[in-house]
Amino acid sequence: MPTKAELRSQLLIKRKARADRAQTAKQIAELALSLITDQETDLGAYLSTMLEPPTDNLIKILQKDKNLYFPKVINNELSWFKNPQEFAKGSFNILEPVGEGQPIEEFSEITTLFIPAFAVTPSGIRLGKGGGFYDRVFAKLNPKVRKVAIVFDDEIIEDIPSEPHDKRVDFIVSEKRVITITSKVD
Repeated sequence: MPTKAELRSQLLIKRKARADRAQTAKQIAELALSLITDQETDLGAYLSTMLEPPTDNLIKILQKDKNLYFPKVINNELSWFKNPQEFAKGSFNILEPVGEGQPIEEFSEITTLFIPAFAVTPSGIRLGKGGGFYDRVFAKLNPKVRKVAIVFDDEIIEDIPSEPHDKRVDFIVSEKRVITITSKVD
Protein backbone atom coordinates (compact mmCIF):
# COMPACT_ATOMS: atom_id res chain seq x y z
CA MET A 1 0.00 0.00 0.00
CA PRO A 2 1.38 3.47 -0.84
CA THR A 3 2.14 5.88 1.99
CA LYS A 4 -0.16 8.83 2.70
CA ALA A 5 2.33 11.18 1.01
CA GLU A 6 2.52 8.95 -2.09
CA LEU A 7 -1.28 8.77 -2.27
CA ARG A 8 -1.57 12.56 -2.02
CA SER A 9 0.95 12.99 -4.87
CA GLN A 10 -0.90 10.50 -7.10
CA LEU A 11 -4.27 12.10 -6.38
CA LEU A 12 -2.94 15.61 -6.97
CA ILE A 13 -1.75 14.61 -10.45
CA LYS A 14 -5.25 13.30 -11.26
CA ARG A 15 -6.89 16.44 -9.89
CA LYS A 16 -4.71 18.69 -12.05
CA ALA A 17 -5.92 16.83 -15.15
CA ARG A 18 -9.66 17.37 -14.42
CA ALA A 19 -11.70 19.63 -16.65
CA ASP A 20 -15.27 18.99 -15.50
CA ARG A 21 -15.63 21.48 -12.63
CA ALA A 22 -18.89 23.18 -13.67
CA GLN A 23 -20.88 19.98 -14.07
CA THR A 24 -19.25 18.42 -11.02
CA ALA A 25 -20.18 21.45 -8.88
CA LYS A 26 -23.86 21.03 -9.75
CA GLN A 27 -23.82 17.29 -9.08
CA ILE A 28 -22.00 17.64 -5.74
CA ALA A 29 -24.39 20.38 -4.61
CA GLU A 30 -27.45 18.31 -5.49
CA LEU A 31 -26.20 15.23 -3.67
CA ALA A 32 -24.86 17.11 -0.64
CA LEU A 33 -28.17 18.94 -0.26
CA SER A 34 -29.95 15.58 -0.05
CA LEU A 35 -28.32 15.14 3.38
CA ILE A 36 -29.61 18.43 4.81
CA THR A 37 -33.01 18.65 6.47
CA ASP A 38 -35.20 21.75 6.51
CA GLN A 39 -34.81 21.86 10.29
CA GLU A 40 -31.02 22.21 10.09
CA THR A 41 -29.97 25.84 10.24
CA ASP A 42 -26.24 25.74 11.07
CA LEU A 43 -23.63 23.98 8.94
CA GLY A 44 -19.85 23.98 8.70
CA ALA A 45 -18.42 24.42 5.21
CA TYR A 46 -15.23 25.34 3.37
CA LEU A 47 -14.33 27.18 0.18
CA SER A 48 -12.82 24.69 -2.23
CA THR A 49 -9.60 25.39 -4.09
CA MET A 50 -9.33 25.03 -7.87
CA LEU A 51 -8.08 21.46 -7.45
CA GLU A 52 -10.68 20.27 -4.93
CA PRO A 53 -14.19 19.04 -5.66
CA PRO A 54 -16.10 22.32 -6.06
CA THR A 55 -18.25 23.54 -3.18
CA ASP A 56 -19.25 26.92 -4.67
CA ASN A 57 -22.70 25.83 -5.91
CA LEU A 58 -23.44 24.11 -2.61
CA ILE A 59 -22.44 27.20 -0.63
CA LYS A 60 -24.52 29.55 -2.82
CA ILE A 61 -27.62 27.45 -2.24
CA LEU A 62 -27.05 26.98 1.50
CA GLN A 63 -26.34 30.67 2.12
CA LYS A 64 -29.92 31.51 1.15
CA ASP A 65 -31.42 30.11 4.36
CA LYS A 66 -28.69 28.55 6.51
CA ASN A 67 -25.97 29.86 8.80
CA LEU A 68 -22.62 28.76 7.42
CA TYR A 69 -19.41 28.50 9.43
CA PHE A 70 -16.04 28.64 7.65
CA PRO A 71 -12.55 27.77 8.97
CA LYS A 72 -9.34 29.75 9.08
CA VAL A 73 -5.93 28.50 10.20
CA ILE A 74 -4.74 30.50 13.22
CA ASN A 75 -1.79 29.27 15.30
CA ASN A 76 -1.91 25.84 13.64
CA GLU A 77 -5.58 25.32 14.61
CA LEU A 78 -8.83 25.94 12.76
CA SER A 79 -10.84 28.92 14.02
CA TRP A 80 -14.42 29.24 12.80
CA PHE A 81 -16.50 32.17 11.58
CA LYS A 82 -20.30 32.38 11.42
CA ASN A 83 -21.58 33.83 8.12
CA PRO A 84 -18.36 35.69 7.21
CA GLN A 85 -18.70 38.33 4.51
CA GLU A 86 -15.06 38.84 3.64
CA PHE A 87 -12.47 36.27 2.56
CA ALA A 88 -8.79 36.59 1.67
CA LYS A 89 -6.02 34.18 0.77
CA GLY A 90 -4.46 32.94 3.96
CA SER A 91 -2.58 29.89 5.16
CA PHE A 92 -1.65 27.47 2.41
CA ASN A 93 -2.93 30.01 -0.18
CA ILE A 94 -6.55 29.07 0.63
CA LEU A 95 -9.43 31.56 0.82
CA GLU A 96 -10.27 32.08 4.48
CA PRO A 97 -12.50 34.45 6.46
CA VAL A 98 -10.93 37.75 7.50
CA GLY A 99 -10.55 38.45 11.23
CA GLU A 100 -10.41 36.37 14.38
CA GLY A 101 -12.70 33.38 14.72
CA GLN A 102 -13.69 31.08 17.55
CA PRO A 103 -12.97 27.42 18.35
CA ILE A 104 -15.47 24.99 16.82
CA GLU A 105 -16.78 23.99 20.25
CA GLU A 106 -18.17 27.53 20.66
CA PHE A 107 -20.70 26.72 17.94
CA SER A 108 -22.77 23.93 19.47
CA GLU A 109 -25.57 24.65 17.01
CA ILE A 110 -23.64 23.13 14.06
CA THR A 111 -25.31 19.89 12.97
CA THR A 112 -23.36 18.99 9.82
CA LEU A 113 -19.77 19.71 8.85
CA PHE A 114 -18.67 19.50 5.21
CA ILE A 115 -14.94 18.83 4.97
CA PRO A 116 -12.32 18.50 2.25
CA ALA A 117 -10.43 15.28 1.60
CA PHE A 118 -7.98 13.87 -0.91
CA ALA A 119 -9.61 10.45 -0.62
CA VAL A 120 -11.92 8.42 1.61
CA THR A 121 -12.49 4.71 2.06
CA PRO A 122 -16.02 3.27 2.03
CA SER A 123 -15.59 2.77 5.80
CA GLY A 124 -14.97 6.51 6.33
CA ILE A 125 -11.19 6.70 6.70
CA ARG A 126 -10.25 10.12 5.33
CA LEU A 127 -6.99 11.22 3.75
CA GLY A 128 -6.56 14.94 4.32
CA LYS A 129 -3.75 17.27 3.38
CA GLY A 130 -1.58 16.05 6.23
CA GLY A 131 -1.85 18.80 8.83
CA GLY A 132 -4.31 17.00 11.10
CA PHE A 133 -6.49 20.12 11.30
CA TYR A 134 -9.80 18.32 10.84
CA ASP A 135 -8.83 15.36 13.03
CA ARG A 136 -8.31 17.87 15.86
CA VAL A 137 -11.65 19.54 15.06
CA PHE A 138 -13.44 16.16 15.10
CA ALA A 139 -12.06 15.45 18.57
CA LYS A 140 -13.74 18.65 19.85
CA LEU A 141 -17.09 18.19 18.10
CA ASN A 142 -20.28 16.92 19.63
CA PRO A 143 -20.40 13.29 18.39
CA LYS A 144 -23.85 13.98 16.92
CA VAL A 145 -22.41 16.41 14.34
CA ARG A 146 -22.45 14.70 10.97
CA LYS A 147 -19.05 14.79 9.26
CA VAL A 148 -19.35 14.79 5.46
CA ALA A 149 -16.27 14.39 3.24
CA ILE A 150 -16.52 15.77 -0.29
CA VAL A 151 -14.37 14.00 -2.90
CA PHE A 152 -14.35 13.13 -6.58
CA ASP A 153 -15.88 9.68 -7.12
CA ASP A 154 -12.59 8.07 -8.16
CA GLU A 155 -11.15 9.22 -4.81
CA ILE A 156 -13.34 6.76 -2.93
CA ILE A 157 -10.72 4.06 -2.59
CA GLU A 158 -10.44 0.79 -0.70
CA ASP A 159 -7.28 1.36 1.33
CA ILE A 160 -5.76 4.40 3.03
CA PRO A 161 -3.05 4.04 5.64
CA SER A 162 -4.50 5.19 8.95
CA GLU A 163 -3.17 6.01 12.39
CA PRO A 164 -4.90 6.05 15.78
CA HIS A 165 -5.49 9.83 15.64
CA ASP A 166 -7.25 9.62 12.25
CA LYS A 167 -10.98 10.17 12.69
CA ARG A 168 -13.61 8.76 10.37
CA VAL A 169 -16.36 10.60 8.56
CA ASP A 170 -20.07 9.74 8.64
CA PHE A 171 -20.89 10.40 4.99
CA ILE A 172 -19.10 10.71 1.67
CA VAL A 173 -20.40 12.90 -1.15
CA SER A 174 -19.02 12.72 -4.67
CA GLU A 175 -20.39 13.92 -7.98
CA LYS A 176 -22.01 10.48 -8.44
CA ARG A 177 -23.24 9.29 -5.05
CA VAL A 178 -23.69 9.66 -1.32
CA ILE A 179 -22.28 6.95 0.91
CA THR A 180 -23.53 6.55 4.46
CA ILE A 181 -20.92 5.01 6.74
CA THR A 182 -22.76 2.39 8.73
CA SER A 183 -19.91 0.83 10.66
CA LYS A 184 -17.21 2.96 12.23
CA VAL A 185 -14.45 1.58 14.39
CA ASP A 186 -11.90 4.11 15.65
